[in-house]
Amino acid sequence: MGFDGQIYYLGRNDNQVKIRGVRIDLSEIESNALKIDGVRQAKCIVSDKKLLLYYTASEPIPDIRHALSKNIPANRMPSAIIYLDDMPLLPSGKIDKSALKKLPVPPNDYVPPKTDMEVLLCNEIVKQLKSEGVKIDKISITENIFDAGVDSLSIISIVLNLNKIGIPVSFQDFYQSPTVRELATKNFKLKPMEYLQYGGHNTVVLCFPYAGGHPHSFSLLTKGISNADVVGVNYDYFDRDTSVEEISKFFVNLVKDYENIQIVGVCIGSAFALETTYQLEALGKKVEHLTLIGSLPMKFPKIFGYIINPWQLLTPSMLNAALSRLSGKKVVLSGKFIEQFKVDTQRFFSYMDRRKKGNIYAPVRLIFADGDKFTKGYKKKYTRWNRYTGGSLQVIECHSDSHFFVEEIPLNLL
Repeated sequence: MGFDGQIYYLGRNDNQVKIRGVRIDLSEIESNALKIDGVRQAKCIVSDKKLLLYYTASEPIPDIRHALSKNIPANRMPSAIIYLDDMPLLPSGKIDKSALKKLPVPPNDYVPPKTDMEVLLCNEIVKQLKSEGVKIDKISITENIFDAGVDSLSIISIVLNLNKIGIPVSFQDFYQSPTVRELATKNFKLKPMEYLQYGGHNTVVLCFPYAGGHPHSFSLLTKGISNADVVGVNYDYFDRDTSVEEISKFFVNLVKDYENIQIVGVCIGSAFALETTYQLEALGKKVEHLTLIGSLPMKFPKIFGYIINPWQLLTPSMLNAALSRLSGKKVVLSGKFIEQFKVDTQRFFSYMDRRKKGNIYAPVRLIFADGDKFTKGYKKKYTRWNRYTGGSLQVIECHSDSHFFVEEIPLNLL
């Protein structure tokens, strides 16, 4: 809903598909491929649940995958990019997609792990994918892990399992180095945030993820935002007793000297985004806009004056079942993630109860997914945000059946 009282609905695009839990616009991949020097035609299709890009040129382009990756994030890259002398055409002159699907796909060469780190990484990735129902026995150290079926939720489990055995791999590492060979050479170190994009710009986009989430939930922003530094927050860096106010203050000090500041919060991240905006405005800093995604203020149950966090009451299996329903895919998370998830949800509940109400000057955008079970009824409930913002609210609706739909939001909305 905009300031004019209208709800803006972004309908489904016929050229969109869902691969590895991510909604992908095939035309976006095609248009970026056509920008590469030498490419005459490009057609992206889905075959056997894999994304394939066919292209024609005067001769094969050896570095076409590298060139395409400059504008397409790793989890949206085609599994294979295939050169053709000519595209099969229909009598109408359009490219024949059915004929493309019948063409044989060149097999990826399997390169086995050699070092101890490569073996460990391969084993963890395969183990996680098997737990999600993916039929896989091995992964090449040169294969893009996203092509193998890894998505942002898979990475959470893999990272936490590796952290548990003393390897401080981060979510950013997987997105920056999406093959086992590249990952195995990284120097791992846990940080309070990740610069998803940095260029010394005057504008910063500060992003707070969902509970237990990671900075690279927002990696797609780097493909849709230019001339801005993009920062993703890592809650796991902070002690569990650190409050929303204290964590927000840390990031206020990080971004306060930027000329233009934009704040984004997903689910429980909305509490951090809200508090950061309060603190910045208290310093006289202007926030261009505050964007809250998939989040609604709740009624907080209490016993003898103490808040009851329902997430704290769930066993690991119950929590995985709940997250599976919210995500639309099987979720198998354990150990450190579950602990961090409960810490983050408790921070949200406690903060929102403490805050009660507030006023901000920044325009507020609320983004909801029409099929998100967690925010069901948002068309009426969104006004709950008025008590915390005191200003006009713009409601934007996009299509997704998942609560974890950040990667599916059209880039022009962020």
